[in-house]
Amino acid sequence: MNDEVDLKQGLRELARVSPAGAPAASEERLRRRFRTHHRGVRVKWLLAAAAACLALAAGWMLRQRTHPPVPAPVAHSNPFVPLPYGQSDVPLESGVIVRVRVQSDAGPVDADLLVGQDGMARAVRFEQ
Repeated sequence: MNDEVDLKQGLRELARVSPAGAPAASEERLRRRFRTHHRGVRVKWLLAAAAACLALAAGWMLRQRTHPPVPAPVAHSNPFVPLPYGQSDVPLESGVIVRVRVQSDAGPVDADLLVGQDGMARAVRFEQ
């Protein structure tokens, strides 16, 4: 307990003898350094934000460039021929045309398959 009393008395004596505040010149120097430091930090954050925006813009532009243009639909004179096993109990509500290459006696032939929403090939159209 004596140590605590001695510590309190020592701190009171130090507070009585010490100056009440820092000299005005020291305070002004400290304020100036604080402003300079925070101005530098602000500039660094601003530069980092600008660099991030530029990187995002560059990435977006490159992404837009790498997508190939979608070809226009080609008008075909060949009609789709229904496949005999393509009959299904599920009516064709929506379909997808899939380009395939089929091997024949004359060599490879390109064909379009009409695939229904159930995954069943319903019709075929051969390229000439």
